[in-house]
Amino acid sequence: MEDFFDLDSSNFDNRIDTSILNYVYFGLSSILLTYTSYACFDTSAERQIKRIRNNLFLSLLRQEMAFYDKNSPGELSSRITSNIETLKTGMGFKIAEFISLIGRGIGCLIYALISAWKFSLIALAIMPFISVSTALMISFIKKFTIKELEAYGASGKIAQEVLSSIRVVLSFGSMKKEIKNYEANLANAENMSIKKGLYTGFFTGLALFLFNCVFALGMYYGTYLSREDCVAFPPASILRSLLLMITATFAIGQGLPFLKDLSEARAAAGTVFTIIEKKSQIDIFDREDKIRPDKIKGSITFSNVHFSYPQRKEVKILNGLSMTIPAGKTVALCGASGGGKSTVIQLLQRFYEPQSGSIKLDKNSIGDIDLLWLREQMALVSQEPILFSTTIRENIRLGRLDATDKEIEEAAKSANAHNFILSCPNKYDTQVGERGSQLSGGQKQRIAIARAILRNPKILLLDEATSALDYETHRLSTIQNADIIMSLADGKVVEEGNHENLMALKGKYYQLVTSQSNKKITDPVSSPKQIKSKHVSKPDESDESEDEANDGYNEKSIDEQSGKKMEAAKSDRNHKKISNYKLALKLWPYHSPEKFYVLIGAVSQLLAGIVNPIISIIFTEIYTIFALPPDEQKRLSLNYMLMILGISVGNFLVNISYNYCFSLLGARLTKRLRLKMFESYLRQEVAFHDLDEHKSSILATQLASSVPFCKGLTTDMLSIICQAVSSVGFSIVIGMIINWKLCLIIMSFIPINFLSGFINIQSSTNKVKNRSNEEETGRLTTEVVENIKTVVSLSRENYFNTLFVDTYDQNFKKLLILLQIRAFLFGLSNSVLFFIQASAFSFGFKEISNGDLNVTNLFRVYATITFSSMTLGRLFAQMPDFHQARQATRTALKVINRKSKIDSLFYDVDEGQVFLDGIDIRNLNIQWLRSHMGIVSQEPVLFNLSIRENICYGKIDEENVDIDEIIQVAKSANIYDRIQSLPEKFETIVGTKGGQLSGGEKQRVAIARALLRQPKILLLDEATSALDNYSEKVVQDALDKAEKGRTCLVIAHRLSTIENSNVISVIQNGTVVEQGSHLELIKRKNIYFKLQSSKTKLNLFF
Repeated sequence: MEDFFDLDSSNFDNRIDTSILNYVYFGLSSILLTYTSYACFDTSAERQIKRIRNNLFLSLLRQEMAFYDKNSPGELSSRITSNIETLKTGMGFKIAEFISLIGRGIGCLIYALISAWKFSLIALAIMPFISVSTALMISFIKKFTIKELEAYGASGKIAQEVLSSIRVVLSFGSMKKEIKNYEANLANAENMSIKKGLYTGFFTGLALFLFNCVFALGMYYGTYLSREDCVAFPPASILRSLLLMITATFAIGQGLPFLKDLSEARAAAGTVFTIIEKKSQIDIFDREDKIRPDKIKGSITFSNVHFSYPQRKEVKILNGLSMTIPAGKTVALCGASGGGKSTVIQLLQRFYEPQSGSIKLDKNSIGDIDLLWLREQMALVSQEPILFSTTIRENIRLGRLDATDKEIEEAAKSANAHNFILSCPNKYDTQVGERGSQLSGGQKQRIAIARAILRNPKILLLDEATSALDYETHRLSTIQNADIIMSLADGKVVEEGNHENLMALKGKYYQLVTSQSNKKITDPVSSPKQIKSKHVSKPDESDESEDEANDGYNEKSIDEQSGKKMEAAKSDRNHKKISNYKLALKLWPYHSPEKFYVLIGAVSQLLAGIVNPIISIIFTEIYTIFALPPDEQKRLSLNYMLMILGISVGNFLVNISYNYCFSLLGARLTKRLRLKMFESYLRQEVAFHDLDEHKSSILATQLASSVPFCKGLTTDMLSIICQAVSSVGFSIVIGMIINWKLCLIIMSFIPINFLSGFINIQSSTNKVKNRSNEEETGRLTTEVVENIKTVVSLSRENYFNTLFVDTYDQNFKKLLILLQIRAFLFGLSNSVLFFIQASAFSFGFKEISNGDLNVTNLFRVYATITFSSMTLGRLFAQMPDFHQARQATRTALKVINRKSKIDSLFYDVDEGQVFLDGIDIRNLNIQWLRSHMGIVSQEPVLFNLSIRENICYGKIDEENVDIDEIIQVAKSANIYDRIQSLPEKFETIVGTKGGQLSGGEKQRVAIARALLRQPKILLLDEATSALDNYSEKVVQDALDKAEKGRTCLVIAHRLSTIENSNVISVIQNGTVVEQGSHLELIKRKNIYFKLQSSKTKLNLFF
């Protein structure tokens, strides 16, 4: 380099030409090598993320039920989505770039030591302090990132739970309470994000201050060495060493921000790999040394089985249970709710392992049998049937994946589901909605029964499988025909025999049967001859159940969905016309409460942008300072050192300022948008949530993964623009003043740098039916995790795993091709400096030869413009993904600005009116209306809170509810004694959707919740369907008392629950066909009479 300044050398032109050609060769080599490293690292990262995502999902499928008892599905899904995205940002080209920058820095430092070792030791003396600063920054970022992700996980859990239970939340008017809970967790995440920004700014500013100290001391000490030992350290060596140190510190300084991403990714990886590496105690994929019997008889033996659920080990569910179920026999288990009936089924399917005792199938311990094979021999129809968000056909096909359409229809006919399916708009291809929300409880249960029938199992498990069915359909399965009936109490078999024997014994079973109805066993409605018949007739065309007549699939909902999808598509097309600038303008008002921080952050970033150009100008004085007299040289070098230190202190302060301000702005925008979106979701009509694209899992995924990208159009962009404008603008002004021609030549390369960096940051977004792959896989993850027991019971882990993998694979090859383009553009952007140097030095030295420019001014122009363009390129290389930011912003604004279509309870009528006290309910305040209603639904929904909090859920002043009130309603709902038997009593956490309680216990808690509300209007939708006979009688008495003094609307298939009603309306095909009191309708001997007759048969034989 020193030869460049020897202008009198005879071969000066040749050396200049050779050096310029070398720059061109270096530039071309840099493009090739950078492209190769970028393409390799990014391709590798995408493939790793794909494998990590797949292994994570597979690991979730492998976990035992105890894992899901401890972890909320919503929280799991939210944390997984957030962690994967965070992990992805810390992988790929950022690692390659970090290695390149650090390698460049270390290489330059080594060469600097060779050139002038004493001078270079100054840099090395400060390096340990820089390392400590960086290590502390990484430590703090990791700490706050983990806490931030935990807080977002907790808020995601709330969002998922609330959105999946939207009908309950709306019914009880608990929107404000849920919004408050959601906001509290978002506030925790916001605080962690702000702290992370503050610490990042402090340690980054400190590191940059230390870097500049190297330059400041180097300038002063370099001139000192040149004066004191000119032979050993000539000016050329000092200058070369200084330039190498500048390059080294600049490279290391640019690599420093990558450590933030890498440390965040490391923190996220900890959570991800903890789940991936977790070994399940009950693993369906662990098939080594397991038995796969050639034949199965079906004999089941429980021997002295003791069991407690992992989350409540103090509560014994089974206490030495011993029983034998002979092969080919039908065995019925009965007993009070919470007595362990469902637990027996879960242990048999190996959802859990017993604490002691053994369970055998045909003399083989089920723990030694291949788990996949074991579960394939069974079919379960549970009390609360779970359907997946697909068509009726595909839901039934999950019973046996290779079933033909004809076999599916035959199974549906056997389950009495065929007729109602044909009445649906798309028949077997009708979408059932999230968790089957588009179907009634009875229809869902019949689909589940059809799924079990199609499976053709050796062992059929029916866990209250007909609780949601009407009496005519109920006759498909009745307990009195069982070969053996076992009565469970306190986790043991207390009675065993057939129906006649146990009735004669007049023990527990007798009490359960006789408590079914207040009527005597002989009923005048039926004749003795009818009682003796045990034949169960197959329903025909004329034998349509009340459930089918009442709860047919709503054709209007299909039309509404189609219309809304078309409207949404049209809206999307309109949105595409909106530029990023206009979207950003719409988003900026959400920053208005932080105007002060916007101003301070922008000013700080502007000041930070001019630091490098100013310091580079000062550095160029090194070219003239060596030629000055010693005293002048000493004075100026000291002044320059103090100037650099002063600028560095200012840079330290502005780094803290803009990092803190922009972190605060980003965190508050994210919180504000999430909160606004969540509020908007809760004020929408239920029809909005019925749409396929508005499943709770998708909405929760949008909140978790999409919203954080919105700041890319506002604060992130403002930060980059401020630094780019100040840095480049200042440099251009200085360059134009010194030599406008040289400045323009160097500036001509800036558009290449700009364009390459800009295009490079655009990432691909794969789509699946108008949803990103991330959203679709997030939805699938949530759906599978929420319904994991059904997935496991059906042995469909491989099916859903394949579906998950295929979803992400759809456009993966296209993504890899796009990465090659991005790699080339990044290589071009990263290598343009070499071509700038070639052009600048070629023209510059011609100007020097002509006397129009001196060496100092050449390097002033070159340094300011070059370092600014490098800064610009790096800024654009690290810009947020515009596509993701745009999509996220559009989604957020669309949701926030959406107005609810109706102001009635859930849905609006097509025609006619609904009056309350003579007032159209559409004219009433919706919150006031709901505050006067209480509801107990067929499928009770509880939240992952304590029993006390669930009972108090519907109360506005929940904190002021007296414990005596809670105890009273618990006693009225016949749940008090069960609560008292639990270790934490009313403070017992019920688990996700009440998963730690039995079906009957959940329904009684829901009844207590409704009773505590003391509503003017009480809505009972099969409120006792999940209760055992004795509990049903006690709770029905409580409900009868609760009905006094208030308007009650009771929906019932079990007619015993409505016999005392003032008015009974029989609805068929959406029309009231009969109306009157119980006795009046019996006398007419029409539809109600027939239903009552069917019910009487069931009572007599139960």
